[in-house]
Amino acid sequence: MALSATSARRPLCRFSNAAVTGRDTPLGRPQVEKSRSREVEKSRSREVEKSGSREVGTLDSLPTPIGHGLAGVAAGWSIGGVAREHRRQLVTQVAILAALGMGADLDLLIHWHSGPTHSLGAAAIAAGAAALWRWPIARTRWLIAAAACAAWATHPLLDSLAPDTSPPIGVMAFWPLTSQYFITGLDVFMPIWRAPGNLKAIAHDLVAVVREIAILAPIVHLTWKTGRTVNVEKSRSRDDPPPIA
Repeated sequence: MALSATSARRPLCRFSNAAVTGRDTPLGRPQVEKSRSREVEKSRSREVEKSGSREVGTLDSLPTPIGHGLAGVAAGWSIGGVAREHRRQLVTQVAILAALGMGADLDLLIHWHSGPTHSLGAAAIAAGAAALWRWPIARTRWLIAAAACAAWATHPLLDSLAPDTSPPIGVMAFWPLTSQYFITGLDVFMPIWRAPGNLKAIAHDLVAVVREIAILAPIVHLTWKTGRTVNVEKSRSRDDPPPIA
């Protein structure tokens, strides 16, 4: 599906101006508008918890870490294979791929969510690091890089398939080529309500998690069944053997 400028339902590709997107903001510096919008959301969430009379919680576009982790594992297995014959290797492989799938949200630590970490550029950086240090997720450097890149890239993909109510809308998917934000307009995943202690919000979030599992678990199962069996410990050998057919 190609991204377009407008849609009858909501923008599929929204290009925000510099004041909103922080297009001229140096890498690593929080975007003022994004931070302000998050503060407004927190304030509204506190009001909801006190009153209980309005729509519960504040919406967050991102799927949960569970969904991101499942997507990362599925993408990594589809490319790098499955270390199903060695439990320790399998646990390590799954942990790394799941972490890669969730890794883009590290930008929450600097209050710049959906920025450069949610991009193909960041996925390429992660792939380079994984290949350089031969993370045990596939047999060869090339497969390690491809699996890591795919696992990381699932994060902005999933975020673009969920509602976004916090401007700038979407994710900076094609950084560093552009700092514009993109969204598909397809609400495949449910937004998360961040209102700890509110029973309605907790119930809503549980439904959102169940929906993510219902969508992604079959994909993980399919990649488990169809993925080739690999011994990822050999990824640390000096000579890269060809992958098992």
